[in-house]
Amino acid sequence: MLHRADRDEPDLTFEEWPHAVVQPVGDAFAAHQASIEAEEVDDDALLAGAWVLDSRVDVEMLGRPGEADPEHVVYRQRYGFGRAVEVDTALGAVLGASDGELDTGTLINAVADILDADAEALADELLPRLRALIRQGYLSRRG
Repeated sequence: MLHRADRDEPDLTFEEWPHAVVQPVGDAFAAHQASIEAEEVDDDALLAGAWVLDSRVDVEMLGRPGEADPEHVVYRQRYGFGRAVEVDTALGAVLGASDGELDTGTLINAVADILDADAEALADELLPRLRALIRQGYLSRRG
């Protein structure tokens, strides 16, 4: 995809996706334009934003029967390009709680507290991954 929109440098996205897409795919291309602008906010704005996980995202958990924890947790889109992303505990917790009620900074702080992790370090780890998910259409701004 190529997206120029009042930029000196266009945004280029190259993807190889050998899997099925949800037709028609035109809406996914249009939504991608808006997601580029949404993910380009600075870190403070991203943390202060109340983001919403798209309701058409499914969570798949794969693992051995009887085990306490799944081996893999995958968030899969049932729309557009049908993307899938494997998440760890922290990212999955933030995504699962992204219902537009609490800002991302508050969610990350709560997850860090539960995991007994440094909140600032966790934010540094999660922000680039959250940006990618905004760009890919998993998350959008509340409202």
